[in-house]
Amino acid sequence: MFEGAYQVGETTATVKSIKMAFELKWAKGAGTMIFFYEGEGVLKYVSEDKGKGVDAFIFDDTTFTTGKFIRGSDGKEMPVKKIK
Repeated sequence: MFEGAYQVGETTATVKSIKMAFELKWAKGAGTMIFFYEGEGVLKYVSEDKGKGVDAFIFDDTTFTTGKFIRGSDGKEMPVKKIK
């Protein structure tokens, strides 16, 4: 399940399940982000679009231990690794 602590590029984030979504809190930053499953054949979770593009986590397999994060504002890709 997409839950726990993750290394995302140079920072970390904590993810927890809430109802039918996932709440993410960045180590450096205020507030939270909500991500929703948008699979369609891949393990993809996308953020709400708040005018700066949609952020996305795409995992390599169902262990949710590795994958990539794509920042919606500029398309930058960062590696993702589960750390807890």
